[in-house]
Amino acid sequence: MADSTPLGILVLIGGSEDRGPANTRPPLAEHRHDYIDQEILQLLVYLTGKRQPRIGVVVSASNLPHEMADMYVRAYAHLGHHNLTFIDLRQPETPNSEEALAWLRALDVVLFSGGDQERLLTQTAGTRFLALLHARYQTSGLVIAGTSAGSMAFPRRMLIAGAHHEAMLSGDVELADGMNLLGGCLVDTHFVRRGRFGRLTQAVLLSPQHVGIGLGEDTALVVRHGTVAECVGSGMAVIIDGHERGPSNVDTAPEGAPLYAADLRVHCLVRGNRYGLGTRRFRAS
Repeated sequence: MADSTPLGILVLIGGSEDRGPANTRPPLAEHRHDYIDQEILQLLVYLTGKRQPRIGVVVSASNLPHEMADMYVRAYAHLGHHNLTFIDLRQPETPNSEEALAWLRALDVVLFSGGDQERLLTQTAGTRFLALLHARYQTSGLVIAGTSAGSMAFPRRMLIAGAHHEAMLSGDVELADGMNLLGGCLVDTHFVRRGRFGRLTQAVLLSPQHVGIGLGEDTALVVRHGTVAECVGSGMAVIIDGHERGPSNVDTAPEGAPLYAADLRVHCLVRGNRYGLGTRRFRAS
């Protein structure tokens, strides 16, 4: 990714975003007085400034790409939006094809579905498709969204493995190269429901130059100018900052040993809160 300020917008979604009455509504829908139906999917339309933007969904990170496509057709139809197209990048020749590039050039929004972030990187790394995605992010107002594994793949480095223990155990977490749309952070999703605080914390301990972003379900961070992140949705986003941490055994513990760490800085963001990925500063509004 170039060092210049991108003109595009990134939307990192924590998974299980509200997709309308045909799908299970997030649990918080029954508890928040200010709940907004299908907030995140509506936001993707709003960010383009168009009434009927062209939305494309990359479904090939999923084991069930056709079912994934049908789900988004129903979700956006409920919002009165029918200008959706889809692409499956599982065939090795597809991400370098003229058809795939023409598809991407025509879009106002591209949404990467959930599934497996390693699978997505295998499909896109080093391809013309990813190069064009970078170029459009830098030079146009393209909205690039990812949900679950889709958003985990956006940073320069991504989480690809991490166990769910009651303790952080040395060697549990693995990192790999991501899509490099966003620097300086690591992203985890389904963060609260699946108990992923430990694995994101360990990732930050291993790579303290990166801020950890833990996204709850039906929650997103909208990143403008490559650095300014605003929380939207019904849940919360957790920021873990370890660049000034205190004592930790992360560098000396043998594999399988429990890890400790002191003086991590943690922020909990809800709708309207902002966080500077470059400045590492929280703003309530």
